Amino acid sequence: MAADALSGLKAQAQNGLTVTGDVHGASAYQYRGKQFSDGEPSIGASLTATHASGLYGSVKTDTVKLSQGSDRHQLQSALTVGYDYLLPHDVKVGGGLTRNFFSGRDKVSDLSFSEAFVGADWNGLRAKVSTVVESSKVLTPGFEQGDTYGELGYTYQYGKFNLGGDIGYSWYNHKHVGAKNGLSLAQVRVGYAFNDQVDVSLTHQFAGDDAYGAKASGTHKTFVKVGYKF
Repeated sequence: MAADALSGLKAQAQNGLTVTGDVHGASAYQYRGKQFSDGEPSIGASLTATHASGLYGSVKTDTVKLSQGSDRHQLQSALTVGYDYLLPHDVKVGGGLTRNFFSGRDKVSDLSFSEAFVGADWNGLRAKVSTVVESSKVLTPGFEQGDTYGELGYTYQYGKFNLGGDIGYSWYNHKHVGAKNGLSLAQVRVGYAFNDQVDVSLTHQFAGDDAYGAKASGTHKTFVKVGYKF
């Protein structure tokens, strides 16, 4: 058994491909400042394949509840292909494409859309800008071609603990009559890693508006997330 495991690791090192993943559960699922599970618990999983060249692909799925009476028989998934490049001084830059697709009851698949993104990471500081390149079938702020979302976050690691925060800002195209560009998300978070596999985090969103200037559904909400990495 040990020999087989060692052989697998050698093969992985030879072809330069690393595969990782996780399963997770949360007391609620929030997406860019909005509650997408109607305040109910959500479960999900992700899988990422990374090549030594910097190319990677990932898929992530979470249960959502976007319409009344549908319980949690809806899914939000993200299929991503991208490339990361490491610069001097541990600066990582990259970009790629993500297909965000929805499945389940009540024609929720009509919300599916695609976006291009660029990002950078340095010493716990993270920035990412995403722009919709293929609109959803239903005109929805944030899911229409030209809509752009930017997020800036920072995480400080102290032993097994981490402390951080994020802000998100949305720009909407002219098709959304009455929509206002503005802050979509402001949150703080604290986490704890029990070991290399199991971690837990607590997040509180204290600010954020929707496309029309009203308080976003995720504002003043707190949720807990537990994950297992493999």
